[in-house]
Amino acid sequence: MTDIFYIMTILEVSALIPIILIAFGYSLLILSIQRFRTYNNIFIVNICFAMIGTSVYEIVYVLMLYFDLASILASQTCGIVYYIYNFVSVEITFTFVVLSFHRLCSIIYHTRQLFKTKKWIAICITCQWAIVFIIPLPFLSRKVTYCVNDLWTAIYTYMMVIFVPLLLNTIINLRIMIYIRSSTNRVQTQNPSRDFRIETDVLHVYGIHDRMVSYSHSAHPHD
Repeated sequence: MTDIFYIMTILEVSALIPIILIAFGYSLLILSIQRFRTYNNIFIVNICFAMIGTSVYEIVYVLMLYFDLASILASQTCGIVYYIYNFVSVEITFTFVVLSFHRLCSIIYHTRQLFKTKKWIAICITCQWAIVFIIPLPFLSRKVTYCVNDLWTAIYTYMMVIFVPLLLNTIINLRIMIYIRSSTNRVQTQNPSRDFRIETDVLHVYGIHDRMVSYSHSAHPHD
């Protein structure tokens, strides 16, 4: 049994190390090359940092499970262990939520300058990390004699890690789709040029427009 657990620990650590290296390399590439430092890519860097943090925690956690299990199960450290566990569990999912929220504001309020500034990016990312720090706070108040994952903590973790981010992302993306559809239908017969501008703004937000232009130029080099 010990050998199996040892093998599983080695496999998990071996799988997490490439994730850390890839996320770090991708972030470094975006931050070091000027043309890659778009607003959408800054949110991608934010996701990469969350992945790095989660992977580092998982490596430390599985190693402690194998070498120092008593420290994890001790009642004195139980609250801290569960706080960190829930923190790293929600941080990745909420980075996707804040990215979707940024896209929503950039599309619906595409004429407002605030949503095209670095200040807005900083506000989004700061609020996201503040929420991630707040969500696991109930675990710090736990008073237990033995560190176990009871029913209410499991339900809370499930809700915060899966249900709430999934619900928020679904609502945000549905709102984007409804807005695009209603805007297109409203201006299609009235002002085709404005309709084209709305569609172009949406393509810019999702990073599609520049690739379409590049492809068009490469396909027609003599035009």
